[in-house]
Amino acid sequence: MQHMQASVITINGLPLSESYAERCIRSAAEFGVTVEVFPATHRYQAEAVMRALGLAINQRIYQGLSDQPIGDRDQIPKGQWWLTSPELGGCLSHYRLWLDCLERDEPIMILEHDAVFVGEVPEIPPRAIAMNLCHNSYPNTVGYVLTPRAARLAVGAARKGGLQPSDELLWRAALRNRPVAMCQPSIVLHQDLGISTIQFSRDDDMHRGMSKIDPWDALRDPFTCEHSTDPTGRKKSIGDKIVGPIKRAVDA
Repeated sequence: MQHMQASVITINGLPLSESYAERCIRSAAEFGVTVEVFPATHRYQAEAVMRALGLAINQRIYQGLSDQPIGDRDQIPKGQWWLTSPELGGCLSHYRLWLDCLERDEPIMILEHDAVFVGEVPEIPPRAIAMNLCHNSYPNTVGYVLTPRAARLAVGAARKGGLQPSDELLWRAALRNRPVAMCQPSIVLHQDLGISTIQFSRDDDMHRGMSKIDPWDALRDPFTCEHSTDPTGRKKSIGDKIVGPIKRAVDA
C-alpha cells in the first residue's frame, strides 16, 4: 500500500470512543498502517459547524434535526424522517476529512473509531476513485480510501443535496455508478461491541448502555463476527491479538 494519511474519527472526551480509536490504531499497526486521531464534530456542536460551513440538511428526506434516538425508519415515508444530532456530527466529521483530502490533493484513508484491521490494505486499483475496506450488505463508512476526485464529488453532493448519514451521502448520493473498489474479504471490520455512539442521544444514555455489556467479557471470546478470511484465503479468528484490550468506559 502506498503511504497515505490515515485518520480515525474520535469523539474526544468520550471514553468509549477514545478506547475504540486506540484499539483501531493498534490493530492498524499490526499491518503496517499508521493511524492518527482526528477529532470528531461533537453532536452538540454539529448544527453550528454545519452553518459555519454553509451546509444544510437534505430537506427532501429529512424534516430537520432531532436529538432523539433513531427509530425504525423503514415504517416511515422519506420526507418525514428526522436526522439525529449524532448522525449530523458523524457526517460533518467525514465531510471535514473530504475537505482535507482536497487540500492535500492526494488519497487519504478515513476510519470510524470502531474499525478494526484484519488484513493488509491493498493498493487502490488504477481506475477506482475510492475503495471501501469493509465489505457488507449495506453501504458503510467504517473504513475507506478516498481520492481527491471522489472527495470532490462527495463535497459537491453535500453542498448541492444536503447532509444525511455519511454512508448514504458518500456511496449513494456522491459515488453511485462511479468506479469504486470493494475489498472482499474485508480488510477492516466494524466492531462496536453492540454499542454505537450513533444510537444514543446523550452521553448519560451512552454510559447506561455501556454498563449493560462488559467489554472484557466480549474480548475473552472471539468477536461476534467470528471469522474473517485473510488475503491468502485462510480463515482466522478475530481475538485479543488483533483487537487488543479495551478500557471500561464505565470505570472512567
